[in-house]
Amino acid sequence: PIPAVEWSPQPGLTLRSEAIAIEQGGAPVTLLRHRLTNTGSTPVEGRFSLLTRPIQVNPPWQNGGLSPIHDIAVESDSGSAVRVNGRVLFRTLIAADAQGTQAFGTYGEGEITRFAAAGTVPDTTSAKDPDGLAAAITSYDVRLQPGEHRDIVLAFALGTRRIDAKAKVLPDSPTLDLAAFAGDPGQRFDAFATQVAQQWQARFGNIGLSLPDA
Repeated sequence: PIPAVEWSPQPGLTLRSEAIAIEQGGAPVTLLRHRLTNTGSTPVEGRFSLLTRPIQVNPPWQNGGLSPIHDIAVESDSGSAVRVNGRVLFRTLIAADAQGTQAFGTYGEGEITRFAAAGTVPDTTSAKDPDGLAAAITSYDVRLQPGEHRDIVLAFALGTRRIDAKAKVLPDSPTLDLAAFAGDPGQRFDAFATQVAQQWQARFGNIGLSLPDA
């Protein structure tokens, strides 16, 4: 069970997002890979932007909606990281080309999607918002020749500690063993995905069902 979503942002370009869960130090870590592939016949240039915003997009039968971000910061040590309400939410396994944060503003004048649309980032690395509407942007420059792809891999260290998700200040997440992700991030993701598939196959591959005729 490795979920994936693939779509085409523009002709000749595909974006495939895949997620897996691995174990590190006895705690779960979610890995998310975004793969941009030039499927056309001409070069592709642009900027891939990841936005961290205070909203959970869930199906109608799940509880989504506002997930307050009162304090947000971007960090550039050991790749790039986004810290939300005192806790590292995720760390990218390659350094971003640009990062920034922004408060929403009284009338939404700081809404961060306008930076993504313009291909820019705010000039601040931390922001506070009393209404819990702060946001961050992490961007990567993309230059792809026909047939080439670019991988951006994120690691969410979840930990095993029960926390109050509504608290304004959260305990920090466990420290990632970054040595486990050394080398090409996309290839490391494939290696971990193979391990996950083998684990599922070992656990459930021999289960059979015998059913009577309809």
